[in-house]
Amino acid sequence: MEKLIDAAALTPLQQVGDFLIKREDLFEVVGVHGGKARTCWDMAQGAPGLVTAVSRRFSAQGAIVAHVAKSAQGGEIVCVFSNGGFGGIHGKLLERLGRV
Repeated sequence: MEKLIDAAALTPLQQVGDFLIKREDLFEVVGVHGGKARTCWDMAQGAPGLVTAVSRRFSAQGAIVAHVAKSAQGGEIVCVFSNGGFGGIHGKLLERLGRV
């Protein structure tokens, strides 16, 4: 790997020859890597709280929804990152939080 520019930046850059390569995979916060972690971290700055549940820990959508609903106190930012509908998790979460 050639020179890494500001590894603590929200989006680390790697210099390879005359090119700068955006390396979101090198961003890390509390042991989680990548662009989704970066986006969530950036959104949470200044928020009164943050509730997280990742699919590696909770495999079923129901378990994720239950964890977030149990942990949320009100006023937090809840970020749902999914590559698709993920079993309707957005609607299930809104319903469980009483927002629909």
